[in-house]
Amino acid sequence: MSNGFMALNVTSGAGKAFLRSIYELYISWGVDFGTVIILYIYIYIYISYPRFYFVHPTSYLYGFFAFLVVKLDCVFGEDLDFEEITYVSQILKDHKPSIVFSLSPGVSATPNMAKTINGLVNMYRVTGDDWDQWSQVVTHFDVARDYAAAKLTGAQGLNGYSWPDLDMLPFGWLTDPAAKEGPHRSTNLNLVEQQTQMTLWCMAKSPIMYGGDLRNLDSWTKDGVITNPTLLFINSNSTDNTEACEPFLLFFGRILYIQLIIQGNKIVILYKSLFSTGHS
Repeated sequence: MSNGFMALNVTSGAGKAFLRSIYELYISWGVDFGTVIILYIYIYIYISYPRFYFVHPTSYLYGFFAFLVVKLDCVFGEDLDFEEITYVSQILKDHKPSIVFSLSPGVSATPNMAKTINGLVNMYRVTGDDWDQWSQVVTHFDVARDYAAAKLTGAQGLNGYSWPDLDMLPFGWLTDPAAKEGPHRSTNLNLVEQQTQMTLWCMAKSPIMYGGDLRNLDSWTKDGVITNPTLLFINSNSTDNTEACEPFLLFFGRILYIQLIIQGNKIVILYKSLFSTGHS
């Protein structure tokens, strides 16, 4: 594999036995969320909305109900390893209670690639790492549109459904990319940009992962953005979410109409981006 990552040979008996032993160990620990990425173990905090998780990157434990996330190796996007994904899915398929199976990262991932694995997993990253720059966030509009148009939102998955994952929400108190110990700083996204990102993630029905420091989470970010009950309700209960764009309005900027259905009622949400600034 590229970038110095190593992969198991799951076509061999030894490779399969080793991989199965690892997952049987995780199962014995009571793990209920498994992701195949590079070797790390994180503490995640689950709260009472489907596909909604707090992530504390320095592995401190706060709040509600905690469980481990196992990160093993890069197997999706430009590092796609269909054989390993398939074998891990087979290991987890018959385990009760079900373990959520996640893939990452999503560099160079496409809807066509996702269609080869969505039935084997529960969530999969569809972008590279998302940091607190609006120029990165705004690219997710097109990504979310393409995966929704491909009917991959809430499609068949391992023991249930699967969801394209737009990556974590870089709000609140952060470090710079690749920084292990700091220095720490506030997010570069302003309040409107944070609200816009959270709204898009929820309308796209992406898994909601918070990627900042929970020890320094301000009340506005917590109550007004990442636990906003209206947005989380949309994320959990809306269906048929799609983007519609009126071409004749593009002369003055990009006007996006996102259509979704909640409890039988069709809802249209407007995003207005003037002269490609991305602000709504």
